[in-house]
Amino acid sequence: MIALLDLQPTQVLRFSADDLSDFYYTFKVSHARCLRNAIRCKFKGWELAHLQGFPEDGDRNGEYLIALSTLAMGDSLAVEVAQQAHTHVLRDLCGAMLVHETMRYRFPCPRTDFIELLAIDDHVGIQKVTWDEYRLQTPKRDTFVFQAAERAYNKVGLVQHPKKRKRNLTDGIILGADFDGVAGRVMSPRNRVLMLSLLSLTIAARGEKVSSYSGAYPIGLTDRMASGSVAAKRGARGVIPSFVHSRTLSELQMPAISTLTLVGFEKNPARWLRFLLLLAGDIEENPGPVRPQVARGPMDLSVGFAESTAQRMHKCLLAFKLWVENEFPNSWSKLERDCSALCWAVRAYGLHCFSSGLPRYMFVYTITAIQDQYPGSKNHMSVAWQIDKKWQAYEPGQCRAVLPASAVRAAVCLACLWQWLPWAGVVLLAFSAMLHPSELVALVRKDLVFPRDLDFEMSCLFLHIQNPKTARFARRQHGRIDDEFVIWFCEKLFFDLPLDQKLFPGSIHQFRRLWNCIMKRLGIPFKQTGRGATPGVLRGSGATYLYALSEDIAWIAWRGRWARTKTLEFYLQEVAAQLLLHQLDPVARETIRVFDSASYAVLCASVAYGVECEKRKTEECLPKSL
Repeated sequence: MIALLDLQPTQVLRFSADDLSDFYYTFKVSHARCLRNAIRCKFKGWELAHLQGFPEDGDRNGEYLIALSTLAMGDSLAVEVAQQAHTHVLRDLCGAMLVHETMRYRFPCPRTDFIELLAIDDHVGIQKVTWDEYRLQTPKRDTFVFQAAERAYNKVGLVQHPKKRKRNLTDGIILGADFDGVAGRVMSPRNRVLMLSLLSLTIAARGEKVSSYSGAYPIGLTDRMASGSVAAKRGARGVIPSFVHSRTLSELQMPAISTLTLVGFEKNPARWLRFLLLLAGDIEENPGPVRPQVARGPMDLSVGFAESTAQRMHKCLLAFKLWVENEFPNSWSKLERDCSALCWAVRAYGLHCFSSGLPRYMFVYTITAIQDQYPGSKNHMSVAWQIDKKWQAYEPGQCRAVLPASAVRAAVCLACLWQWLPWAGVVLLAFSAMLHPSELVALVRKDLVFPRDLDFEMSCLFLHIQNPKTARFARRQHGRIDDEFVIWFCEKLFFDLPLDQKLFPGSIHQFRRLWNCIMKRLGIPFKQTGRGATPGVLRGSGATYLYALSEDIAWIAWRGRWARTKTLEFYLQEVAAQLLLHQLDPVARETIRVFDSASYAVLCASVAYGVECEKRKTEECLPKSL
């Protein structure tokens, strides 16, 4: 938690600390609680007769129990009582331990220049000062707090440990952590880490397992030992036993030669030869072909997102920055250096978007942009995602409408009548392989693997998907189509194209305009604001069509490249019964029925007509002499 403190280049952190001696034993408890603090051992009266508390008329031969009239270490409430008592002494008598200045577990890090930490009998104050203030020992809030604390301790009878009293230091141990306020570093005590590392190395050299070692090790050392131990599981720290056996450290540092020979080193001479050559520098660690170094240029960090998505994220991030500068002038540079504060600012921005009536997608794109541009903020972003979750409870979202297969066939039929054959082909591919709109427009000929490409070893059509929308789950994805008629139709259209030629020659906007024309002629709403059918419905429509044929959700999820089966289950539960067709007027439904019934004949005729047209164009281009 101390590592979350913000330190500017012109600043330094100094700390002061107090440790109370025999803190528990300065408490006076009630008689009822005293009876519960008995030591579990019976004593004879004559053994206790010299004590001041022994009654004058006590039986010297009788049996007695010793009970403590103070807080006992074994008391289940000792820690809570001591912590609260110390807190209120400092708060009531010193004006310290204020909520906004106190560093507490699972609470935001204080943003004040003075921060206090309290652990039972240890009181620590960290003060942020400039270099000039540090050199001149300028009194700040830490000075006044600890002066008042000394007076308060004397007043209530608490005793400060004189050797542990620290004032205005920049380097030392704070609550068990090695603190350097000049370098801005906090870590496990280096001397302990070094000694434990040497001890572990010595034990490992004796051939003993290091997989069982002590829970008292620092976390950084424990992680390294767990990751390097053959007995430790992935992600587990393993039990590192306390090393207190009959052997002493001096014995371990002078092992016998016979013992060293028992260490489990491999005896493969080839591996030892390679190791010696590596040490001599005669071979590389990973030998391979030498390639000339070519400058790649600056990395485009927007990679991984569709171009339209990256643009929206950029615009939403700019809107967030503008809001921050309006609400908190000159604070953006500080937020960039503090991921935790940045996430709390995003949370506040989400509340602003909700109260101002702004769309939720602006808030979601802002979160995504922050996580992408500032990766360290991802672990702190739960505070902002909570606002998004509650926003959805106020305004539940809706999945896209679903087109039945008959409407898709009718749309393709109409496109063929209008001679929009490439458009019809990619629509069939998108519906059958459950593609996103950005994926279907990017398809080129080499992305299609027809049965004829494999000499009919397979009867299905495979699609290689470039830059899939869900690339974060799998960078290489494919779709599969088993419908024989779709394969035949697409093969007639696309098989003879050059490998690098796009299947649909236009952009996503041109595809959308053609889509709108088709939907308008069929009487199907096509605007997203009215929950109409956009090109994005093809993926869900294909999944719903397969669900009607088979209830194997896992198989559909694999075909549709859903990373989680649960996501597909929620989607199908919501949209399977919300087919757009039964909501249309009778004229539109009859239009779709007519085009659907003629689709097979129209598609076959349009392909034959298209092939004949291409043949005539080829003949017209030939020389007359031929």
